[in-house]
Amino acid sequence: MGDYWSMLPKDILGIIALKLDSIEDLVYFSAVCHSWNHAFNMVKLEWSRVDKPTTPWLLLGEPTNKNNDDGCRKILSIEKNNKCYELSLPETFGARCWGSPYGFILMLHLNKKIELFNPITKARLNLPSLQTLPIDPEDWQKLCVRKFIILKMPQSDEFLVMAIHWRHDNLAFARLGDQTWTPIHTSCARYYQVIDVCFWDRLLLILYQDGTLAYCDIMKSDFTAKLYLPVPCDVFRYVLAGNGEMYMVVIDGHLHVVSRMKEDFLDDDGYSDYRTYDFFVYKLDVENKLWEKVECLMDVSFFVGNNTSMFANTSNAQRNAIYFTDDEKDFWRHGRVRFRGHDMGVLPRCDLRIVSDANTFFIETILKHHGVLHCFSEINTNSAIVDEDGRLRISPFHDFNSSSHGCNLCPPNLCKGEIFTRIQASSLEKRFIYVGDGKNDYCPSLKLTVKDYVMPRKHFPLWDAICIDPALIKASIHEWEDGEELERSLIQLISSLMIMKADEVLIAEEYLFADCKSDHVAAPESFQKSVPVPH
Repeated sequence: MGDYWSMLPKDILGIIALKLDSIEDLVYFSAVCHSWNHAFNMVKLEWSRVDKPTTPWLLLGEPTNKNNDDGCRKILSIEKNNKCYELSLPETFGARCWGSPYGFILMLHLNKKIELFNPITKARLNLPSLQTLPIDPEDWQKLCVRKFIILKMPQSDEFLVMAIHWRHDNLAFARLGDQTWTPIHTSCARYYQVIDVCFWDRLLLILYQDGTLAYCDIMKSDFTAKLYLPVPCDVFRYVLAGNGEMYMVVIDGHLHVVSRMKEDFLDDDGYSDYRTYDFFVYKLDVENKLWEKVECLMDVSFFVGNNTSMFANTSNAQRNAIYFTDDEKDFWRHGRVRFRGHDMGVLPRCDLRIVSDANTFFIETILKHHGVLHCFSEINTNSAIVDEDGRLRISPFHDFNSSSHGCNLCPPNLCKGEIFTRIQASSLEKRFIYVGDGKNDYCPSLKLTVKDYVMPRKHFPLWDAICIDPALIKASIHEWEDGEELERSLIQLISSLMIMKADEVLIAEEYLFADCKSDHVAAPESFQKSVPVPH
């Protein structure tokens, strides 16, 4: 690096560092030269406290080979094209781990010691032992921790760790420096099992297995839960039947509940197994105390499972998606299945885009009327405005008076194939489902690949064009005749794409998402070893 870059003022370098939104970039920034490293040390604590959700990393399991003398584990960065870093983390071996949005993972060791550990900086913070939980001695053999959740106190940088265990009144918390765990009395609900907690405004919100919501004000030393919302049976009925999990995520002050759908089955060897096949997301209407179904997450992705639930405004990861890790609770109590750690992956919520030869006025009016305009990330069509005289004036998508798009399959004002080519280039790893019926839908259908799907309407121009020579279409063809058949076929097709088979995902003995924000400079040597990630 030239001397001029190293001579930039420290305050300017600090501003640049605070703009970085990934731990990789921050570590590389700190390793440029002495002056940049000094600037990093000036702002590192402030950077870790900035409330800008960054894409978390996935800590993979302990290696199965016995010759792993260096104690290495792999961390997957989904933000950097699924790049896998190998870090020396012997401290994590033999411990159960839970992730968080704050750079720390929580480790529970076999001797019941509990600590927070930053896999990048190696910082370690002690928490009270599980033996300080206020339960009867005869219950110790039955005690099993379901989950640890790491939170930050409202308007503070102080960590609060919540422990969800299996006994009655099964919630307790501890702060750094505490000598014992403090119980929270949660028996205000009909079903006492707590499954998730989060801060909402200044209150600690508690979610029960049956969907009941309760709260308590820890800020005022109130450790007794009070009922907020009763069981919403019409919303969470599938989870209530015991076939799923639920998680809470707060985005810009809005409370969301993510409902995870699971199914049991027998594998080829006759062993009981399970898998996640779908998610539903609901947002709380505070005024009416009703749950509204969220169809599209827009630019946000959720991260749920064996970690503190979190979200990120994604740029390089999949937008409008839910990343999940395996959190099957029966692993730790009954060992009822042969394998664990396989039910993990990402379920995209379907990125919906419109390519149409209609116009913006017609399309947006119809979508707004049905309340689904927000579900579409992009509308490609002819522009339209209503002038002062109340006339609708439509302008062509392609200005064919100045230049032609050159496609003889499409009208001069709009080539759907050209638009689709641009969408393809920006989404190289995605599969496409193209639904159409018009003559100008044939051009983009020819550009679909073998991993894509085209859904032409029977006895309409697109279907007729495909029938002339189906071999010209590389994509799988799924016909439909009316709206009901389209809905049924489309849902079935999307569901089949979303089910993640065990041999298509990374298999790990332990798994968690951790948003690795650092409070010390990490050694660049930690990132020198990398391996390709299986797909």
